[in-house]
Amino acid sequence: MALRVEDDPDSADTYIVSGRGQLHLTVLIETMRREGFELMIGSPQVIYKKDPSTGKKLEPFEEIEVTVPEEYVGAVVDILAKRKGTMLDMVASTTGEKTTSVKYLLPTRGVLGLRNSCLTATRGLAVLDSQFHDYLVSARDT
Repeated sequence: MALRVEDDPDSADTYIVSGRGQLHLTVLIETMRREGFELMIGSPQVIYKKDPSTGKKLEPFEEIEVTVPEEYVGAVVDILAKRKGTMLDMVASTTGEKTTSVKYLLPTRGVLGLRNSCLTATRGLAVLDSQFHDYLVSARDT
């Protein structure tokens, strides 16, 4: 299932809601608000898994593609590198536009707040797409 709701073991009137993406959770929150529920939302957290064969911690990774004007490529690459990303590809536009697409593999914890940082660094000109890649060995566990 894409949405999971569990009782919080630490608090009697708290639930842990797990979903995929900001829009997914926003729809749930807005629907509950309109139905008259009072709620407080905490910071998002990444959901880790354990590899059953090795016992190592696995974390979700996403493929991020940022299309940006050429003069801002350095700023975007710097932001993605600081968030522990691995560059997969960099391609200049062949359609005559002066844009470049950079593709990175990035842990989901590095994606939180990324859109804001990229838009600020590029004066709103970045186009950012992300797609879930896989659960891989956590860099924090090695």
